[in-house]
Amino acid sequence: MRAKHFTPRQHQIIRDLADMAGKLIPATSRGDYSLQQLAKDRGLRQYFNERLPSKQKQFVSFITKLHGTRPRTLKLLINDILADAVEKRRIKGNPILRAEADALKSKLLEFGIDLTVEIDGLRLPIDRPKITPPPIVVQQSLERLGLNPLLHEKVLPLFNDGYVNEAVRKAGEIFESVVTKWGGVQGKYGRDLMAHVFNKDTPVIDVSAYHGSEITNPMDEKEGFMLVAMGSMHWCKNIVGHGDVDQLVPQDAAARIVLMSHLLDVTDHALKKNVMIGAY
Repeated sequence: MRAKHFTPRQHQIIRDLADMAGKLIPATSRGDYSLQQLAKDRGLRQYFNERLPSKQKQFVSFITKLHGTRPRTLKLLINDILADAVEKRRIKGNPILRAEADALKSKLLEFGIDLTVEIDGLRLPIDRPKITPPPIVVQQSLERLGLNPLLHEKVLPLFNDGYVNEAVRKAGEIFESVVTKWGGVQGKYGRDLMAHVFNKDTPVIDVSAYHGSEITNPMDEKEGFMLVAMGSMHWCKNIVGHGDVDQLVPQDAAARIVLMSHLLDVTDHALKKNVMIGAY
């Protein structure tokens, strides 16, 4: 590699570019998507030094070496990284906004790399969209928890598409409809429905003995479940049903869906235990 002299200002620009690039692609990864893997696939492995102690140093070293010998290749590589990052960040629920792309464009121009046409052509959003898919790790965690089957078809797709409030509300509605149907109750809804069906003194659906312990007080079990079920109608159905409510954090929404799934599982267990019905 031919050595190239950079001014102190250019070294500062390279460090800024390294920080920006690090938000678009990881330096290393166990998966297939990383700067290290990309360099290997493009025949640029010699420009990437995985032995450096930090991600920023790895990016700085890579940009410095590649621009010093093959500046045209660096331009093409950054353009491809940005194009992939737009979709990957969107899926993760952290979309690239126009301000971030414009900052990258300006910094590249300072370094003699003009991607103005390519970046402007991306037509990126100005503000963070209210509806964005939750991070993949949250989606996968929710799917792997083994939710009640009634929630899979109508709740998970809404959640994975980014409609997290709607997914929580739908989970609450499904639980409410199950309790209405198998409790045989007419004219009661939400909190009042739960208080009636799971009443600790004369329950229509008796959830006691769910924990299978002779020590557990059945009255505590029934009252505790009744109170949680009553509260869930507000916390997991009514409040998020209002259109002016901010979108829940994905982890918060996932926790509420898990709660509704547990309430459904306990109700299902009680129905089968009392031979009221074999399955919904």
